[in-house]
Amino acid sequence: MPSDEVRQKYSVLRARLLQLPEVLHVATATTSPGYGVGKNLIDVEDENGQMVERGVDMYGVDFDYISTMGLSLAEGRDFSREMPSDTSKAVIVTEAMARRMGWDEALGKKFSFNVEGAVEPLQVVGVVKDYHHAALYNPIEPLLFYLSENNRILHIKIDGKNIKSTISKVSATWKDIHADQPFDYTFLDQEFEEQYSNDEKRGRIFTIFAMLTMSIACLGLLGLASYTAEQRTKEISIRKVVGAGVPALVYLVSKEFVFLVAISIFIAMPVSYFFMDKWLQNFAFAMEIEWLTFALTGIMALVITFGTVSYHTIRAALANPVNALRDE
Repeated sequence: MPSDEVRQKYSVLRARLLQLPEVLHVATATTSPGYGVGKNLIDVEDENGQMVERGVDMYGVDFDYISTMGLSLAEGRDFSREMPSDTSKAVIVTEAMARRMGWDEALGKKFSFNVEGAVEPLQVVGVVKDYHHAALYNPIEPLLFYLSENNRILHIKIDGKNIKSTISKVSATWKDIHADQPFDYTFLDQEFEEQYSNDEKRGRIFTIFAMLTMSIACLGLLGLASYTAEQRTKEISIRKVVGAGVPALVYLVSKEFVFLVAISIFIAMPVSYFFMDKWLQNFAFAMEIEWLTFALTGIMALVITFGTVSYHTIRAALANPVNALRDE
């Protein structure tokens, strides 16, 4: 149990913080989303009503944690200050925990472990809808929340309108009550973003190299198309003299390029799909790879190819044939 001094200080701090119009909710917990959760070996009531030993992810929260973090209850109720017995007799579990235990009805199920002086089994009073406590690399793990007033992490939900001013006010309030302890804070959204920082860096690197590759390929295609059109200038001129139209000449020159690019697309697509699928397998929750993405990419490549080749072919076709055939 927390000392009376610690409890009193937190009560004063919470009241002072909630007086600030920018502060919406205040709560404490033994950990925070995105950080590790302690796994404990405890006795749990199974679907047959027998107490069995299971490893359970669990952490302590206060009365205001569920509402502060915006968690939704699927059934049952939240911890309540109006029910003093909650401190030693109540727990809240997630839907994943209920599924893991095979419960048809989670409310009233029992857990037996030593927490906050509890000597009797604690009962489930509420079930929280599943949420992502950790990064999307991992599946949603079953969680248990027990009521604790001796927590090391303070969670403050603010309106976000003027963050700098709000942090300054919260810091001043903290120092008034805990002058001997530094005010150190982080933002929860930034904590989650850092979990994907490596993926974001890789994404930027791949984007840069992809753009460089496309630029080099387009330059090479432009040069090759220009060279081909120059080499076939006389052929284009002769065909034009005997009656060939510009569309027919464009088709004649571009079909070879388009055919080669089409072959390269069909080779590249399965290779790209394989590596993208392998990377997405690192996430327990990942988007599906849509065929439309590959289709649009292939169409864009064909359009760029056709446009580049057509430009030089049309230039050659619109030129005066006499100039090209003068030496013949």
